[in-house]
Amino acid sequence: MLIGRILFRSFGRVSVLGISALLALVGVGIMIFNDNLYVGAVGVFLWGIGASLGFPVGRSVAGDNSNGAPERVAIVSTLEFLSSLVLIPLIGILSDSFGLVRSLIVVMIAVFISAILTPIVKNKV
Repeated sequence: MLIGRILFRSFGRVSVLGISALLALVGVGIMIFNDNLYVGAVGVFLWGIGASLGFPVGRSVAGDNSNGAPERVAIVSTLEFLSSLVLIPLIGILSDSFGLVRSLIVVMIAVFISAILTPIVKNKV
């Protein structure tokens, strides 16, 4: 969280949103596709840095422009809530068949989608 806050102050909200998504994507990828315990720990660390500000900064960026801010914040909050309700059970179901680590590919796909959508945020703020 501390590293995330330093990034936040250095680069600004929208940039940190993109950096967070990329760090989380790299971290999850390292964790999933690596067999070395120490390299996997680095992946978990990167994932944690990326995830530390993803939701709060996303919500904050949604409320930056006062025109339509309540609607955007509501949409972001709803997507955050739905991701918790859908992704967590889905990972549990997939882990029965593929194992927990391999089922985290779903998380990697979700983070990849958020990384792709980050440039849209720059145009809307």
